[in-house]
Amino acid sequence: MSLHTRPALPINCYSQRTAAKDGACFICSRFTPNLFMTVRGTPSDWFYVCPEHTSISTFCTSTASGDSAVVQAKQSSPKDMDLANDTAADAAKLNTSKAEPEPTETDAKDGKGVQVPPVQPAASAQFVLHKDYFYLRQRPFIKRWEQEQDKSFAHNFPSVPRGHPK
Repeated sequence: MSLHTRPALPINCYSQRTAAKDGACFICSRFTPNLFMTVRGTPSDWFYVCPEHTSISTFCTSTASGDSAVVQAKQSSPKDMDLANDTAADAAKLNTSKAEPEPTETDAKDGKGVQVPPVQPAASAQFVLHKDYFYLRQRPFIKRWEQEQDKSFAHNFPSVPRGHPK
């Protein structure tokens, strides 16, 4: 591991989903089927949250549009904004590379030109957590990274002498 690496942290953009099983709410520990799940990015993060907490202004803010990059950019540090811009550029490259060529007349004669657009899933509500709660979500990732760093540094130190001095 390198000395200058940073931990991989989840992106602060969560969608509200319904789970098959109930789980304890992250805030009040009541059982609820609603959960928040990161929209994109690696690593993924999810947690259960009561629907009442989504309306509290000190917990999260709803993003009205599907493009949460604007809201995220306002609440992020400059380093995080660079990371968000890089991921947005990578996504744009993927979208342009997936573009299919226009059907030709020979394809239309063969029946290949008729394509049905893919069905998109219903849009779920998206939320941005406020900084204090988002820090609580990031903290386990940071601690895990610190433990990995400690293990890698421990191998660089000399071992402790085991015998008695003579």
